[in-house]
Amino acid sequence: MELLRENPEKFYLFGEEIGRGKYAVVKSCMDKQRKENLAAKLIKYDEETENNAKQEFEIMKTFKHDRLLAAKNGYIVQKYVVILMDRLENKELLDFLAEKTTASEEDASRVIAQLVETLNYLHTQNVVHLDVRIHDSSGRISREGTRKTRASCVKNSEILLGQLSCPPANILMSKEFKLTLIDYGNARKIMAPNGQMVDAVGVTEFTAPEVLNFEMTHWAADMWSVGVLLYIL
Repeated sequence: MELLRENPEKFYLFGEEIGRGKYAVVKSCMDKQRKENLAAKLIKYDEETENNAKQEFEIMKTFKHDRLLAAKNGYIVQKYVVILMDRLENKELLDFLAEKTTASEEDASRVIAQLVETLNYLHTQNVVHLDVRIHDSSGRISREGTRKTRASCVKNSEILLGQLSCPPANILMSKEFKLTLIDYGNARKIMAPNGQMVDAVGVTEFTAPEVLNFEMTHWAADMWSVGVLLYIL
């Protein structure tokens, strides 16, 4: 599967915006022929973002894992790379936990177990995600270090999230407690056994020191982010 140089509007009906990042917008869309509801990620395509946009598609088209979103098709049109994928109705992780009557250590362990299993799959494909994160958009982490919901939170975690301004979370949960890891804009193929330098830096509070310092990086960088998330949960 390669990026097609034709107008995707021939085949898909594009709808409302459902997400936005620094270089991309996600819109709802429908396959006109199959009447299938999908999502379309429109990634800015210029000299600065060309390589990353193409790389994201190349990585997504290889996915064969039910906790990752595989590319169904891709196009280059005008100033965008358009990637078609399944549309999820899932909630961001913190929103999901906040709606539970209680959120326990067992819940946290179930989240982390699914996340680690998903990252393990990526790492066996020589892919490092490099942008595992959550987002406290509604201020559930108070200045006193307790979440303003019944879901538990460690003391002083406002250091990590209280003043954090970052893109939407990329860890989503279904009502069946199934995790999906999304947003692969920072993901990189790393083939060297001792790692390699990467140009992708996610949200600082979740990013491993070696990435921030532009040092040799490999799969352990993702595990640093998992550790930050576990501390918060």
